[in-house]
Parts: sequence; C-alpha cells; structure tokens
Amino acid sequence: MDKNSTCSKSLIQMSKEKWNTFSVEAARVFYMFCTSGIYEKSLQYLSESSRPSDPDTFGVIGLRWFTRNYCRHRDNYPIYCHDEEGRETCGSLSKLQSVMQQGSDVRIFSNSNIALSLPILDEIYFKNGIISAGMLRYVASYQAVYNGTNIRKFRTDDRHSVFFYLSSHGTINTLRWYVDGIKKSSIDAKRNMDWYEDTCWSEIYSHNENGVVLGGSEHRLRASIMAGRRIRVVLDDYVAGEPDSVIVETDGHINTQLLSRVSRINETHFKKKPHWVWQMISTTGYRHILSLYLGSYDNAKDPENSTVSVQWYADTRPWRKLLTISESGAVTSGSKEVLSRSLKLCGMLRLVVTFSNSTVIAFTADNIEFFGLEVAAQFVRYIGHVQKPDSSDRTFAPEPHWNLILVTTEGRLTSSLWDVKDNRQISTNTLRVTSSWFVN
Repeated sequence: MDKNSTCSKSLIQMSKEKWNTFSVEAARVFYMFCTSGIYEKSLQYLSESSRPSDPDTFGVIGLRWFTRNYCRHRDNYPIYCHDEEGRETCGSLSKLQSVMQQGSDVRIFSNSNIALSLPILDEIYFKNGIISAGMLRYVASYQAVYNGTNIRKFRTDDRHSVFFYLSSHGTINTLRWYVDGIKKSSIDAKRNMDWYEDTCWSEIYSHNENGVVLGGSEHRLRASIMAGRRIRVVLDDYVAGEPDSVIVETDGHINTQLLSRVSRINETHFKKKPHWVWQMISTTGYRHILSLYLGSYDNAKDPENSTVSVQWYADTRPWRKLLTISESGAVTSGSKEVLSRSLKLCGMLRLVVTFSNSTVIAFTADNIEFFGLEVAAQFVRYIGHVQKPDSSDRTFAPEPHWNLILVTTEGRLTSSLWDVKDNRQISTNTLRVTSSWFVN
C-alpha cells in the first residue's frame, strides 16, 4: 500500500472450465484488486511452467472492502513494536511470546517506506529470545501506470513468489523463488514492525509426545472441528500455526497437515538451499515430515517420523452452520439463499465434509464462486496421504501429489490429483459427499 492506493492479492485459486468444474489444463490464478477499482488477473500453468502465459487481464470493477474485528478491544495496540534495529518502542516481547504460546494468532504491520501489512502469518517461532514469523503467500509486483492511474502489476518477465521471514530483531529475510524453479535469491532488510495479537482462540486439548493427555479432551477437539471452528496448534511450546486441513478418523483420532514452512538455517534466515517442510501431525503424538527442495521437489532428506507434544486451540468466533447437503444433493438443514447472502457479505467459509466411509475433512475455503444460489468452494492447499497399516496415523503418499478439491452445494466433491514434481495430472474423480457449510 502507498498514499494513493491500497492493493490486495488473491493467490490461492485454480482455473475452472465453469463454476463447478476444474479446467482440463490446470493453472494457478492470481488476482490483484486495488482501491482505485483496477484489477488484474494472471495465470500460471501447472503443466508447463516455462510456457508463455496468457496475457494478463486488466479492468475496472466495483469493489466492497471488509475487515475482521479482534475478539475484544485492548487499550494498547500493538502488543509489541520495535524499530528497524529491533529496539523496543512499545509493549513487551515477553508478552508477545506468552500470547503466541497460548495459541493467539499474530499479525504484523510495517510502515517503512511502502507500508506492508501481513494479516496471515503461516508460522510463528520462538527461540533464543527471538520471535520469528514466516509468510509464504506473496507474488511479486511492481508499480506502473494504467490509464493515467498509478497501480501495481504482477511481474511477467521474471515472475516469482516472495517468501518473508521476519524477526523481532527488525530483520526481514526475503527469499525470491522464480517460476522456472532454478533461480533463487535471498535479500536482507531491516524495518520497524508492529505486532498485533488476535486472541480469538481457546485451548481445548493438549497431549505429550506419546499422545498422553495433559489437558482438555480429544472429544472436545472433535466437537469443535465438527462445529466448523478453525484450529491452531502449538508444537513443543515454540512453533505455532494453523493447519491447512484437519482429518477426523473413523476411530475419533485426528490428523492435520501443515504445509506452509520453508527450511531455515537459524531464527532469522531461510536456508541457502531451501526446501519445503511438510508435516502431518496426529493426536497420538505422531509426526511425519516430508522435505522437498523448492522448484525441483526432489527429496532434501529422507521422510522423517518422530513424536511431538501439541496444544490444540479452537477459534472462539461464532460460526453458524447455514447449510447441510446430503450425498444425494438434498438440503437437510439451512438454506442456500441464506448461505449465498452471508458469503456475499464477506463471511469466512469453513467446510466440514463427510465421506461414505465416515472419514471427515475440515478446511477453510480458499475461494468461492456463485452460480445463482449454488456455491462452489475450492481448497487447493492439500497433499495426498495414506493411512499407516493398523494405525490411525497418516503419512504423505510415497509419490507426493497435490489434491485439488472443489466442493459444491449440489453434494459433489471433485478431486484432481497432480504429481508435485513434474506437474503431471494423475486423475480426476467426482464423489458424492455430505457437506456442512459454516460461516463467520
């Protein structure tokens, strides 16, 4: 954002043939919307990362902008702030650490030169007196002029994602990952930062690395998931984040995926040769880690199996179940009209999907499309997994693949599998499922 305009990017969407069908040739779809009314749409194809992309689409569109409130007001915001050298200018670092370890979400705002607002932090990390945060949802853009108006545009000649690693020492380590997966560059900078807490979270279950209960109950955790609430975890008391997906097994145990971590060399920097760190965490204490290099998706190391203590937190905001659709597509509770109206008022959507074998997956929709009173919700932050023999624990599939999911209010779920290494489509299947649609 700058003094003339504020822009927001929507980066987690896959192309579709129509509202309820994925495109045969899958592409990531990036949008940028600005308060000037100008928008840009850009495509990046999965199967041919080096192919020339279609020309970006520009236009002018009417927009409504919404904000989400904190659960309760505090007289002194932010909870902690510092200058570009890491010198404290307000609040308390120990208090920031405390709320992080108690499951609170954290956001960062920096007003050095161009203002930077980070409402989503993928991981928060505390060690050696430093609090660090990773943010992996950014695609590079630059300032330009469109019809006489200053705007921001996605880069097309050297398209790349940007990963940030910020610390309470005032440092930002920026990793640029280019589309061709070959060039990577790391840049250091210093900025003043304001750290804000979102306290809309309550601890509902905790266990040690062997799955032994320390507090709360797994039943309460399951009930929170089935009631549409978002979930956060704190691992070993020093790493916090929100799982991308939550799976309730038929025996009641719970597995989660955490996919938004890139390897770091210390508390302030990514590794020189970075790799993804994908985790599956279970309420039994089991943890499975898959490490794949950025770009090539070759194994950075062998898959790891270990144990971890976990504190589980549930979102305390009110989530309303506005619609339930049976496998046959019948409305068994709620109303499609009420759901559609609430979503158009920018309500956040949480889906709880039950398969025919009674396994449940819960996730926050990445994007939504309307077709009359029908709604289609995409979820693309999901990696294929398998259940361990004679166990409720899960591991990533031996041949890692994306599982792109599209759920509709017609009672259908489409699953499109793509190999993560060569971006080759494996299969596409459509299933009948029971789905519950929750809105906050």
